[in-house]
Amino acid sequence: MDNENFGFGAMDKPDMRDWAPYRLGVYPIQEPPPIPEYWDGDGTYASNQGQTNHCTSHGSAGVVGGMATRLGRRITTADPELLWRNQLEYPGTAREDMGDFIQSALKAINKFGVRCLIDGKWKTVRILGYSRINPSLVKNYLAAGHQIITGAYWGKVEKPFYYLQFDKNKKFGHCFRIIGYDDTLQYKPLICMNSWGDKWGKKGRFLIKEEDIPKLFSMYIVKIDEESLNQTLISQVSGFFRKLLKR
Repeated sequence: MDNENFGFGAMDKPDMRDWAPYRLGVYPIQEPPPIPEYWDGDGTYASNQGQTNHCTSHGSAGVVGGMATRLGRRITTADPELLWRNQLEYPGTAREDMGDFIQSALKAINKFGVRCLIDGKWKTVRILGYSRINPSLVKNYLAAGHQIITGAYWGKVEKPFYYLQFDKNKKFGHCFRIIGYDDTLQYKPLICMNSWGDKWGKKGRFLIKEEDIPKLFSMYIVKIDEESLNQTLISQVSGFFRKLLKR
């Protein structure tokens, strides 16, 4: 599937006021293993932005859904299109013809949360905040259980290994999420999830060589509000038992 069939639209505008991870009580693993450990599934499916420039909402909402899946041990499906509508409202920088800043998607999540489908019910998953990380520690944070929101000037992805080749002209910015890495493979790549559907790439995934990490946009992690997530799960369990009692 040709990349030209898809819209692009991510811009990077880091802020000096971006929180450092330690302010959220988040720390990297000092010595990451060759392959990080995950809970089976992790919600790392490929969403599909279609012919839109909504990559910032798809990449960012996907991280919230993936992190909520890991923490709650239930597959959590995020709603990126509602997040896009929220980005249009706040901070209001989103444009259908241009896309948006990665940082604006994070600001919208911080304000509105992300609507997610958990066990057949739509609930809002909120975050305690987001922070920018040092690119040299990307694998350390992945090993600590985080997914990462970032982007790049997109060139093309070639088969059979699906390594990203960057656009030297820096024309097309595209947002995606980093979900893992594998140091046992050649080039010790990052494993990334795109938002062009699971028929693109390798079930929606592609690779970035370790040597190319400096070419990526700013990298961000989010801290899920586990209390609100637990309340969501508790309310669903309570609802299940209420239904049983009525039978």
